[in-house]
Amino acid sequence: MHHQIGMRLLPRVALALGLAVAAGASAFAQLTLQGSIPIGDPNDPNNLPGAPRNEPRDVAISTFGGIPKAWVADYGHGGVDVLNLSVVPATRLQFIPAPAGFTHALAVDVKDNSAAVTYYDYLNGTHIVVYNVTSEAVLSSFDVGAPHSGSQLNGIAVIDSQMVVVTDTTANTVQGWFYAGVNEGNPTGAAISTISNPAANDPNGLGPGFAPTDVVLVTRNAARFAVVVERDSNRIEGFPIRPNLSLGNPVRPTPVGQHPERIAVEPTRRTIYVTSSADDKITMIGAIVPGVGSLSTSLNGPVGISLSLDVSGVAHLYIANRNSRQVAYYSGPNGAPPSFVGVLNVSRAPTAIASQFGLPIGAPPNPPSIGDRVIVTSLADDSVDDIGR
Repeated sequence: MHHQIGMRLLPRVALALGLAVAAGASAFAQLTLQGSIPIGDPNDPNNLPGAPRNEPRDVAISTFGGIPKAWVADYGHGGVDVLNLSVVPATRLQFIPAPAGFTHALAVDVKDNSAAVTYYDYLNGTHIVVYNVTSEAVLSSFDVGAPHSGSQLNGIAVIDSQMVVVTDTTANTVQGWFYAGVNEGNPTGAAISTISNPAANDPNGLGPGFAPTDVVLVTRNAARFAVVVERDSNRIEGFPIRPNLSLGNPVRPTPVGQHPERIAVEPTRRTIYVTSSADDKITMIGAIVPGVGSLSTSLNGPVGISLSLDVSGVAHLYIANRNSRQVAYYSGPNGAPPSFVGVLNVSRAPTAIASQFGLPIGAPPNPPSIGDRVIVTSLADDSVDDIGR
């Protein structure tokens, strides 16, 4: 059974369930597994029982257009699973196949009414598709990496209504692309190498940055940066987004943990969090710690990370632990380092995670309410775990 709470009714539901929302915002409310959804094209003849091969790689949540959705990049059976989050547990709305000639979906990001996905194929190179989150129609579709180039776009960030930034892990580059307007399908400027950073921008002498992966948008007053994880160099650094939407040379390379994986930014832009799977910690960079700090409780192969800010200003941090099949949960007042709260056992090899406060939670026998919705991909079980808190 699903709780049919329509998104147009959510403001009235939230008002009527004010106490439930307040309870859901408590830093110590526990995570509850609401259901698991199998991932992959149900019409795939190779998707046999007992032989999963889909490998959901990445996930992002959209709330624009009335129905909240989870967009799941399916690596093994190239395409995107779109899940309906207006019901609990989530249900599949549709599977969108990859563009012809491309076999793997790598990364996904959502902003406003745009969901951007990167695709890869050994023979055909790399490709970007941007979907309308309301209608799920294709807004833009264009090639990026050349055939046989080895290009792999393992990170993407939607910057605004016309631009995305992608990281190419094998080419060691970061580049902006137009997905709308007269320049649709063209780069916003030259690709910037992460291995040839001018010494003037590297005062700490960290040297080349290898294997750029995850990327997020960070704003500092009027300035905007694409902040990139450089996995094989154990650091992050920022790429200024110029007024003409080209990228500038990277600045402020900052060391983090060993083998960094994913990055999350606190909504008021005070703090950046980076997972590192080789030394089992989260690096915190920003105003709430003096310089660089870390978290380490109940972390075992941390990969995916997501942060929600609730209506009371409490920040909630969720981490997918690939080696322990657990989600670790930290929480605390915004502006202070979060405290460890607990863990929840989930499906095998949890990898990517996305969270959004203000969505329906509470699969039966729990009563329906509004709270934090957490979606986790499982590489080993080819599924998505739907969690409420």
